[in-house]
Amino acid sequence: MTNALRRALSCVLLFLMAPSLAVMLAIAAAPPAHAQTVRFATPSTLDATIAASRGGDTVVLAGTQPFGAPGAVWRGLANRSFSPPLTIVGPATIDSQWYLYNVAGLALKGVTFRCNQNAAGAWVGGFRVDQLNGGLRPADISLDGLTFTAPLACTANAIQFSRADRVSVTAAAITGWRFGVVLVNVDGFAVRGSVANGMRSDFVQMNRSNNGVLDGNDYVALDYQVGGPNGEHPDAGQGVSWGYSSTQRVKGLVVTNNRARGFAQGFPFLADGCFDDVLIEGNVNEMAMGRGISVACGTNIVARNNRVRTAPYATAPSGIYLPAGAVRCGNVVEPALLAGRAYPGSADAPCAPAVGP
Repeated sequence: MTNALRRALSCVLLFLMAPSLAVMLAIAAAPPAHAQTVRFATPSTLDATIAASRGGDTVVLAGTQPFGAPGAVWRGLANRSFSPPLTIVGPATIDSQWYLYNVAGLALKGVTFRCNQNAAGAWVGGFRVDQLNGGLRPADISLDGLTFTAPLACTANAIQFSRADRVSVTAAAITGWRFGVVLVNVDGFAVRGSVANGMRSDFVQMNRSNNGVLDGNDYVALDYQVGGPNGEHPDAGQGVSWGYSSTQRVKGLVVTNNRARGFAQGFPFLADGCFDDVLIEGNVNEMAMGRGISVACGTNIVARNNRVRTAPYATAPSGIYLPAGAVRCGNVVEPALLAGRAYPGSADAPCAPAVGP
């Protein structure tokens, strides 16, 4: 073999091996992957533990002492993004409010929040996430199996998301509090399999929030209105668009398989703007405040196979109220007798059978 031929073959081999060599060099130069770590935090080490955590880590809230002083606010998790999500697990009791802002990628599991009064007498507690000062928009936050306990006097909210994307609440148990789950300017949310009872006001309030699901929840309101006729005005699930003009829309809401009963309204969608692409299906309500199911205005509204009853202590008969053009079928409003007056109820035509592929 001549020297010229050897040189030609060497060039060919280098050309063929170049991609593999580039990959090997890139792997060698890349920083080592973060090893997912389980960290244990006590009330005194929580801030340091959170600061040291990275995406994919799990923080276990350990010990028997409650986390946070009653009536205090904890802001120890802010301006952080975790991918995969950071997981924080109990069992643990939290006496302070957790106020997190500009945070993405978080899973919180199996902890209990309690509502307490601070030194000034204000009620404080629960879990809140917000976007502040134009910072990172909160996203990909899940709450799973949490418990929220409060006396009836508590005026704080159990859960609140403001200006966030892709958030979920699953299997929560909420007792007391003013509002259960408050969603303000949220895109992509789900509240599933949760139970709320003995609250002052709404179980779920959706304000200017789109693309959400309420499914399989159970709301038991009080048998009387807190504060009398001018007091709280509770709803099982309220969709509102406060501050919107009549041309602004809330879109993509699915309300299915929920149960609601007590001195409250069921699922009213009302206020300043209108609602598009709303499905209300398979819910059972026994309400005492008139609107079992209602949508003020909108397009592509579907209500099917819902059942509405009027509670025996109601101030007005409950019903189903939908805008012109809405699709309704299979709904039943049961007859009611209030103050000696009979209300006949109604039944829609059955829904057409689903057509398979």
